[in-house]
Amino acid sequence: MSQAIPSMVLHSYVNNHNQIELQLTNVGAAAVSDFCLCFSLLDPATAVRECKIMHQVGGFTRLVPTHNTPIEPGESWACCIAYQQTGVALNMAWGPKGAYITHAGRATAVQTQPIRFANQTQPQTHSVSHDHALLKLAPAPTSWLPNGDYVDCTSGFNTFGLDLPLVLTAWQDASALGLRSHLIKTQEGSTPITCSINPQLAQEAYTVDISNQSITLEASHEQGFYYGFISLLQMYCSYKGSLPCGRIEDQPRYHWRGQHLDCARQFFDTKTLCELLDLMALLKLNRFHWHPIDDEAFRIELECAPELAKNTAWRGEGKLIPGVFGGGIGPTGGSYSKQDINTILQHARSCHLQVMVEIELPGHSLALQLALPELGEPQANHNGSQPASVQGYYHNTINPALDTSWAILTPIIKELCELFGSHYLHLGGDEVTPGCWDGSPAVDALKQTHKLTTDADVLGWFMSQAAAIVRQQGALPAAWQESAEGEQFNIGSDALVFVWQDAASGQALVDRGFQVIMSPAQHLYFDMSKDSNSQSAGANWAATISLEHTTAWYPNDDIAGIQGALWCETIASSTDLKKALAPRIIGLAESAWCSENKTRRGAGLVQAAHDFNPIWQALSWPTQRF
Repeated sequence: MSQAIPSMVLHSYVNNHNQIELQLTNVGAAAVSDFCLCFSLLDPATAVRECKIMHQVGGFTRLVPTHNTPIEPGESWACCIAYQQTGVALNMAWGPKGAYITHAGRATAVQTQPIRFANQTQPQTHSVSHDHALLKLAPAPTSWLPNGDYVDCTSGFNTFGLDLPLVLTAWQDASALGLRSHLIKTQEGSTPITCSINPQLAQEAYTVDISNQSITLEASHEQGFYYGFISLLQMYCSYKGSLPCGRIEDQPRYHWRGQHLDCARQFFDTKTLCELLDLMALLKLNRFHWHPIDDEAFRIELECAPELAKNTAWRGEGKLIPGVFGGGIGPTGGSYSKQDINTILQHARSCHLQVMVEIELPGHSLALQLALPELGEPQANHNGSQPASVQGYYHNTINPALDTSWAILTPIIKELCELFGSHYLHLGGDEVTPGCWDGSPAVDALKQTHKLTTDADVLGWFMSQAAAIVRQQGALPAAWQESAEGEQFNIGSDALVFVWQDAASGQALVDRGFQVIMSPAQHLYFDMSKDSNSQSAGANWAATISLEHTTAWYPNDDIAGIQGALWCETIASSTDLKKALAPRIIGLAESAWCSENKTRRGAGLVQAAHDFNPIWQALSWPTQRF
């Protein structure tokens, strides 16, 4: 007679001491004993009461009762855990996810209920006026001079008279975006658009004159025409086809206007990525920073190292990577083939976007290390110490002093350059675990040879070597700001340096001669919670970031650009992704495109987000309630 499959429910509750009370209830027909409860948290935890942690990989936790007493049908086992990190204001994102038990040689899913709180707080609300004196266009244009009249464009725009190849290409791309995004219903209507080349305008600049008879668009390059058409598409949707008449003069403040997406912590299919690219194009963002490689997965299928994606793209019980960040029993995940990459690149080109892929080196490399242990050195940390990374992983840093490391990494870097063919390859370089190379004879020898003293020196040397490989492929390197901290060795002044810690540290790198992309976590990390209420999802280690916070800072003109980031430890689905970005990505677009005195802040930005709601609805993205 086969044994009954256990049926269990896990409830969790945050008590007044900021600890998590767990209650595992047996709702099945038979007693359950000798089990292990498995679930994922955002960070490592410690046992407080009536339980013992058997094993942790980051926040993935295997927990057993202190006393091996069977849980009878209808009864519960209660215990208490707490995050090792103290002082964190817990919200919905910090509760256990993807729970299951291992019992009698098999894994069985547990119904995981949303975490509850001793003090339930409610989301904040926005106040918004309905004064529409400003143009309904995001980001705000450089200049808008209305004349008080309106033109009826409900039948659509007529571009039959366009005969300039660069204009035709721009319209084909923009109108295709408008059709698939449901902003317009037809590619050709009756309101004529006349286009002409104005060589005095910058490459991405344009002017639009809207009269009650026709529309005139001027630009010097295809990109300018494209953005002029994008503005008309937005206005067509926001004004329901009745466009205000007047003159728009517009051009971006920064050349690099980016959005990052973490596809290593969670896998998103090409459809979701293309939807994000469409939104970026509508907001005149032009760089997609794709992050499919990190501690938790190596999702790019490579010919030179096929085992990477094969062995790390899927996580769960029995896999190299357990069910971190809600993975559960699994297997969950996926990888990107050459065909997938080509799909993304082609879609990006049609959106007038460039794609920059990132490989995380030498830290954040747990998946790489597990799949290819030759990247590490057995003697390292021989004294028994195992420094944990910021997310609680051990041995997640590549040893840069080993010939085997470079034998593996060089063809990987070369193939990524070949696959993406983009101007930049992002090499990572952030959050190397302090002390990760202690006890390594090879690193000790490297330090002596190159007169290196600290871990930062070793990192700088590593990044200089990896960057040289990128340059040999005809591309340029990019990396996070830690890669530029070394004085003797670093990523190089021709590289793009992405600053996440704060704006002040980024300005210090500008002053040292680096090309800086600002992505301050306190304002543009969209995985952060939107407010401090317990029912909000999102991390909060950097800040709680409301819509208004996204433009509540003042970047200088001497940086190379601005970029938003969406890390996905707390983003479990495409719906979560859209909720995290909408409407805050509008603030990113404002900061990246608009001049300082035109960037909307506070109530003005809230009004802009309110005016964008018809476009969210057309895109089937979550609409912000005001």
